[in-house]
Amino acid sequence: LELPLIHELKLEQLRKNISRLKGEYKADTIIARNYPFFHLGMADWSVISTQVPSEMTQTQLNLGLGGILAGGETNINILYDNSKAFTLQQQRYLWRYANNNHAALRQVMLGKLPVSSVSTLFSPVIGTQITNTPTSFRKSFGSYTISDHTEPGWIVELYVNNVLIDYVKADASGYFSFQMPLVYGNSEVRLRYFSPWGEEKNSIQNINIPFTFLPVNDLEYTVSTGMVEDTSHSLFSNARINYGLGRRITLGGGMEYITSLTPGNFLPFINTSFCFNSGLLFSSEYTHGVRSKNTLTWHSRSNFQLEVNYTRYKKGQTAISNNYSEERKLLLYMPFRLNNLSIYSRLIVNQYITQESTNTLADFMVTGFLWGVNTNFTTYYQAYDNSKPAISGSLSLAFRCSQDLTLLPQIYRNGFLKISYERYF
Repeated sequence: LELPLIHELKLEQLRKNISRLKGEYKADTIIARNYPFFHLGMADWSVISTQVPSEMTQTQLNLGLGGILAGGETNINILYDNSKAFTLQQQRYLWRYANNNHAALRQVMLGKLPVSSVSTLFSPVIGTQITNTPTSFRKSFGSYTISDHTEPGWIVELYVNNVLIDYVKADASGYFSFQMPLVYGNSEVRLRYFSPWGEEKNSIQNINIPFTFLPVNDLEYTVSTGMVEDTSHSLFSNARINYGLGRRITLGGGMEYITSLTPGNFLPFINTSFCFNSGLLFSSEYTHGVRSKNTLTWHSRSNFQLEVNYTRYKKGQTAISNNYSEERKLLLYMPFRLNNLSIYSRLIVNQYITQESTNTLADFMVTGFLWGVNTNFTTYYQAYDNSKPAISGSLSLAFRCSQDLTLLPQIYRNGFLKISYERYF
C-alpha cells in the first residue's frame, strides 16, 4: 500500500512534469550546456536463454549504449539472437546534435531516422535529418488520448520524450487510457508496465499528432534524406515546411521522393491546422495523386472527447499499402461520475470501403468502479457488406475479497473458469 504522503509527492512531481511538457518553466539560473567530444553515459544489457529438451537452445543478447560523441547524444541498441542471422536491420543507432541557440539549424541527426513519411515504409530509413525545430516543447491547445490493453491490475506509466507524465492501473479486462497534452510533431511515447508481482515490460512507439501550430510568423523546416533498409535499397527524401500564419492557423507543405514508387517518384503535399477554440481543432492534408486526409477533434471541459477522421484515396495509387478507396473513423470518449459510480465509456467505429465492398468494425466499452467493483463491459460489432453482422461481448469483474485474494471472473457464452491464489511472504 502507498502512504498518503508518498502519493501526494508523486502527484506533485507529475504536475511539474506536465508543466514541463507544456513548456512552462520557472528557472532562477540557466546552466549552459557543454558539448564534450566523448562521454559514456549509460549501458544496459540483458541475456535471455531458453532451453527445451531435444531442441536447440535459444539465446538472446541485448546491449544498449548511451552517451555523447563529437558533442552529440548517441544511442546504440544491439540485438543478437542465435536462431536468426545477425543483420543491421535489427539494430538501432542514432546520433543527434542539438543547439537551440542556432535559429537556422537547431538539430542534426545521423543514423536510423524517426521520419514522418507519406508513403508506407516497412523498413527503417538510414540517413541524415536537419531541422530548425527546437527541442523544447510548445504550449498545447488541447489533449490527446492514448489507450491500450495489458494484463488486469498492472500499473502503467506514460513517458513522452523521456518525461514521466502519468501512471494508471489497468481495469478488470486490462484496459487503460491516458490524457496527455498535445505535443506537436513527432514524439516518442514509452509505456512501462508493472505487474503486482514485479514483472516489468516496455513498449516504445512514435506518434505523429496531425496538429501543428506555430507562433505567428514562425517558419520551421525538416529535411530527411537517406536509404530505406529494404531489399531494393530505395533512396528516400522528405522535406516539409510549416509557417504560423496566425495564432490559430498554421500552413505547411512539402515534397517526398522515393525511388521504389511506380509510376511517379515525387509526392507533393500541403497541410493546414485550424484551432477554432481551446477544444475544437481541425487538420487537413492533401497529397497529390495519393490521398486527402481530414481530422476533427473536440474536447469539452467535462472531458467529453470526439474525434472524426476521413481519408479518401486516389484510385490506383501505390504509395500507401492498402486497397481502400475511403476510410472513416469515429472515436467518442465519455467519462462521468454519479454517487458511487465512476464510469469511463468509449465508442470506436471504423469503416473501410473498397471498390467492391464495405467493412464496418465497432466496439463499445464501459469501464470503471460500480459500487466498489472494478468492472469492464465491451461489445464488438462487425458487418461485411449486406451479410449478417457478427456481435459479441465480454464482461470482466475484479473483486477485492481480502488483503491477499483478488477474484477476476470473466463471462462468455462459451468460456472457462480460472482461479488463482497468491501469497506474499
